[in-house]
Amino acid sequence: MTHLSDYSFLQRATSLVYLYVWYLYRVYTLDRFQCFRLSRFRTGELKSIVSICLLTMIPCQLYYDIVTTKIKYEEGYANILGHIITKPDTMWTEADKALVAPTDYSLCVGFSFQTGSLLLLQCFWNYLADSVANRKFMSSKEFKLYIVWTVMSMIIFPVLQFICTNDQENPTSKEVLPQLVYGIVLLFISVLGYISHRRFKKLITNTHESNNARSITHRIQYFKELNLLLTIVVFVDAIAFIILSADGLTGPKYLNAHKFSADFLVCNINVTSVITWFIVILILHPKPISQQPLARGPRGSLATASNRQDLPQNSAARGSNADFVQKAITSQVSNTSTIQLHMAAIPMNTRHPSTTPTLVPSTQDYDDKYHLQYDDPKTLNGSVRTAGSRNNRSDFDEESIIDQYPPQL
Repeated sequence: MTHLSDYSFLQRATSLVYLYVWYLYRVYTLDRFQCFRLSRFRTGELKSIVSICLLTMIPCQLYYDIVTTKIKYEEGYANILGHIITKPDTMWTEADKALVAPTDYSLCVGFSFQTGSLLLLQCFWNYLADSVANRKFMSSKEFKLYIVWTVMSMIIFPVLQFICTNDQENPTSKEVLPQLVYGIVLLFISVLGYISHRRFKKLITNTHESNNARSITHRIQYFKELNLLLTIVVFVDAIAFIILSADGLTGPKYLNAHKFSADFLVCNINVTSVITWFIVILILHPKPISQQPLARGPRGSLATASNRQDLPQNSAARGSNADFVQKAITSQVSNTSTIQLHMAAIPMNTRHPSTTPTLVPSTQDYDDKYHLQYDDPKTLNGSVRTAGSRNNRSDFDEESIIDQYPPQL
């Protein structure tokens, strides 16, 4: 803590405040805080347990970051041998030194809840596969192993912090060693996330033959993508923790001694930490299907994702959408052929005039050449012209006019 930038703690504290407010808002709008009820926690509901862990974990991390930011800004910098550096903890005031132990324990309690939540998330995948696809995601022994591992992680970090605090030979171990163990646990969790990703792919393949396969596959695909993204982010977070902590246990402390490398690793830790819990919240509290964006149904009607699959049933009288389009095309072609047959069957001199001049040219030159005359506008709706006394005109060539002006439907 003494060698890191004061801005790094301020950045993470600000991000976690926004994340915590959004988390409470999302739980309230989707669940009305029902997942925080102790009755659900006592029954062992995984969603309720992990949600309460998040509710406790974020304030513990916030306490550590806010207090550390306060100490950093109050203590400022020191001039040692002509070099301006962040004031080390040995030069802090007694009041600020007294805050170090509570903040370290608060950080370790946060680590316990964080690792426990991510391990319980693996058990949540088994619950999800059983409830959505009625499939088995993992064995019962593996499920119990995650439960035991979660309980152990809740205990190991505070105990480790207590042991390192009493270590007078290596005072930096109380800060570095818990973070190193935390990074190693995150690395194992990222490996478990990749295994879950493989299982999700297999689960989607096996559900293609089941009833309502399309709806099941859509829901599983949502969690599969979030799990893959979570695995990548946790892996990056773990690598940054391991590199920074392992370097802190060495003698030269090369990466920690250089401000850019230390701040760069801390920025990766801060960003990936916020993204990790953002994804976990989306997994535990997804938006209901009925609240997803609206989609256009038949005849321009609006349909949500929940009733979108009911559209074929609502139009069962006319078949599926593809059948309906095929019938419409066939009907249009049939009507067109019928009109053409009727037009061919009617004699040329008895066809009823249409609203568009089809067989007779409309220019004044053709009117004079073929001696066209106009009928009463009231009889023909005032819009067409017809040829008069065609049978008595020797210079009226019907075939040439038809070739030049074919009928139009």
